Amino acid sequence: MRRTIEAQKIREKRNIRKKSRLREINFKLLIIAALFSLGIILYFVIWVSGFWDLGIKAIGISYEKLTLNMGFSVDDILLEGRQRVQKKEISKALNIKLGESILKFDPWVAKAELEKLPWIRSSLVERRLPNLIYVRLSERHPIARWRHGQNVDLIDDLGAIINLDEKISSKQGVPLIPQEFKSLPLFIGEKAQEKASDFLKLLSSFPLILNRVTASSLVGGRRWNIYIDKTIEVRLPESKIKEAFDVLIQLEKQDLLFARDVKMIDLRFLPKIIIRPQKEILAKKQGETNPTSSLKSSNMSGKARDA
Repeated sequence: MRRTIEAQKIREKRNIRKKSRLREINFKLLIIAALFSLGIILYFVIWVSGFWDLGIKAIGISYEKLTLNMGFSVDDILLEGRQRVQKKEISKALNIKLGESILKFDPWVAKAELEKLPWIRSSLVERRLPNLIYVRLSERHPIARWRHGQNVDLIDDLGAIINLDEKISSKQGVPLIPQEFKSLPLFIGEKAQEKASDFLKLLSSFPLILNRVTASSLVGGRRWNIYIDKTIEVRLPESKIKEAFDVLIQLEKQDLLFARDVKMIDLRFLPKIIIRPQKEILAKKQGETNPTSSLKSSNMSGKARDA
């Protein structure tokens, strides 16, 4: 009997302790919820009233003053590789001035802004503590002009278009290339910009031809036509272009072909050479039916015939 009474008393004490703990937990949760709600209300009031932004600005100003006092200020900007891009454009992209805290400068943001400029292909931007910003630029170098449709753009050795801000518009509203780039080789046709660099390297091995070429046109994305002195069209084969250039040089040296009244030279079917005089083409355009004429060429094909 006594054991039963004692067990009952123990159970009652346990129940009392459990209820006490639950009350304590509920009270603590209530306090936490009240504090959290109060914090949200205070934050909302501070944010709406503008005190939050003022506080953030004050902290930022204090932090900047502290870093300046510690010597972390921009004393110099070291710039390498600049040739064409304007200094004011670089300064705008970096968005930092001498004397400001170097710790607030973000080199990755500056790099992204620099590479948006037309002349810059890539850049390296470093923050060298305590007081130096280092910038190295790799600029685009125009190698040619590319005409596609009514547009004429500058292209670099990778075929990328250099979008110049200083482009001038003609009376018809067509963008014009600045005068300083008018002497660059002209390429015509779709995707010609992608193959221009390789074709120029090939042409550079034949200076006699290169100095007389006024335009190069990509036909069907496969082969090239070149224009000599703006008057003579030379049709090149899809392959064996070097051999065709050798033939063209021999024709010029032996027969002074570039000085003749020639409109078209077809080298696509070597060793056969097809030459069309200017007069014959004009006659065909006018509907005349004159007999074909011929121009003698080198011994490599026996005879240069017009077709």
